[in-house]
Amino acid sequence: MEPQADRRISAPIPARCRRRRGLGTELHGTARPAWLTGEDEVDYETTEEGEPFKGTEVSRKSGADLIVKIIESPKLRSRGNIGVNKPNTDGDKPAFC
Repeated sequence: MEPQADRRISAPIPARCRRRRGLGTELHGTARPAWLTGEDEVDYETTEEGEPFKGTEVSRKSGADLIVKIIESPKLRSRGNIGVNKPNTDGDKPAFC
């Protein structure tokens, strides 16, 4: 049988509980990464909702860096719709294709 803690972690928190506990209300937003790479680098730029999406790739490490910054400072980009990509990777496809 699966431990109780594992089930709680993997189960989404119902909206009514989030509202009651104040969870997720300040951090709700959408990050739209370009194709993800496994490169060991943090190098990215962002685009705001309504701006044309730029770039064709971004490292997972860069995406994680952005998310951590948003979590640490929710007012930075909370409730936004953010595109994230590596600078100077504009084109039809990522370099690894």
